[in-house]
Amino acid sequence: MAQTATIRLLTGDYPDRLNSLWAAAMAAQNDKTPRTLADEDPFDVLSREYEALKAEAEEAGLSVTIKAVGRREWRTLKQNHPARVEGDPETIKGDRLAGLNTSTVEDDLVYASLVSPEFTSRAAYDEWADALSEGEFQTILTRAWQLANVAQYDPKSLPASRTPSNAGN
Repeated sequence: MAQTATIRLLTGDYPDRLNSLWAAAMAAQNDKTPRTLADEDPFDVLSREYEALKAEAEEAGLSVTIKAVGRREWRTLKQNHPARVEGDPETIKGDRLAGLNTSTVEDDLVYASLVSPEFTSRAAYDEWADALSEGEFQTILTRAWQLANVAQYDPKSLPASRTPSNAGN
């Protein structure tokens, strides 16, 4: 089964508000001002505010789920978007390495990768995609490209068991 990924695109002023809260939390974490035991740690307060705002932002944001295109779909994309052989040498090299025209394949790759939202027609998809900002579209495109072309695995090893360190061991 193909791998999938869900991308949460934040809307409104949530990115700015989250960045401001994060910066304030980091400043509070580094603040060494003495406090009494009755005072709540400003870092803890700001961390809770940040987590609450993050949950709210993700709920209000746009959720896009994509899947890795299968080999048959990939071959069709390569056939429909042949690599360029004329023009800028760097562009030609990039297309040759990718195996297709990296400029013209963008919308077709994203459309073929989309699981959610669902569209009844290509025209409906085009309307939706044209309403996205370039940054939002590039985020989806980059993840679709990674799913189609990069083998994914879990590279993390489990942490070593905690062994007390002393002069005897």
